[in-house]
Amino acid sequence: MNTRSTILEVDTVALVHNYKTYEKLTQKDVYAVVKANAYGLGMIKVAEVFESENVTMLCVATLDEALELREAKIKTPILVMGYTPLDSFHLAKESSIHLTITSIEQLEAIKMSSLTDLLLHLKINTSMNRLGIELNDERLKPLIHHVSKTHSIEGIFTHFAINEMTALASAFQLFKNYVISLDFSFKSIHAKSSKNSLMLSEDFTTAVRIGIGLYDNDLHEALKPVVRLVSEVVALRTIQSGETVGYNGIFAAHTPTKIATIPIGYGDGILRSDKQQNVFINNVAYPIVGNVCMDQLMVMVDDRVSDHDEVELFGHNQSVEAYALKRDTINYEVLTLLSQRIQRVYK
Repeated sequence: MNTRSTILEVDTVALVHNYKTYEKLTQKDVYAVVKANAYGLGMIKVAEVFESENVTMLCVATLDEALELREAKIKTPILVMGYTPLDSFHLAKESSIHLTITSIEQLEAIKMSSLTDLLLHLKINTSMNRLGIELNDERLKPLIHHVSKTHSIEGIFTHFAINEMTALASAFQLFKNYVISLDFSFKSIHAKSSKNSLMLSEDFTTAVRIGIGLYDNDLHEALKPVVRLVSEVVALRTIQSGETVGYNGIFAAHTPTKIATIPIGYGDGILRSDKQQNVFINNVAYPIVGNVCMDQLMVMVDDRVSDHDEVELFGHNQSVEAYALKRDTINYEVLTLLSQRIQRVYK
């Protein structure tokens, strides 16, 4: 049950459109990345949408996320892209979950263990220096051939750090050369993600991993916006010259000023620093004033605004990307910070 008017609207038709757009633009299998609660949109429901479209693979960051999907009866293959401790591998095996091998040491530990029949993808470090087997590590080739006798090494992948064409092409070529040198037939080779899959055309990889490109529309003109964050005006008052708004009184009126209270705050993922943002009421921009509170924020409005008018923080009037730029961050962070207190409504 939800009694709040503060909701995140998710357009599932646009979501499917973006998925199919990436299929068309890249001419590859699209692995849908649903980690971090599907970038804030709701992992279970979003996974159900993709499963109905027969997506080849769902990608998550942790085994816990993968198990949550299985508990929700999601049958689509799932790849855990992050590190998983060896003592949890049996849980992945029991649920037919693909695991990422993030180091030579991890692969050696599997070789020495009594585990069998794991579904494995090898991650190669090309430039992120975060996780992955180092490029040109000569120990990998013999290990692959040994481990593949008792496990299914399904795929190999990397993740590029820089989306600049020269650096991207160079890192891709290094990855390609290393994969070829391993002399192993991988069912899946994936390297590119939302942005760089639209930059670099090649016929070596079999799939692309798409996350933010499914959920926002700033990367290509053919993509559609998927989300709207909306609330409502729950209180209106006029304050006089010299009166202040919110904690610490950082905003003071210089003339009689109309203030609207909106029931959304930093407890929902709106930052205190968002006081420089505008919201949109009846398609008109109005500035947030005073400090954002945990449960409310206040907006300076005019006589065109009435009680219970809808308030849009991002959506039709302002993209998530535009909102993020004003926050000096990225759209990924804006969406993933939205708390569970905000109901997701699917249309």
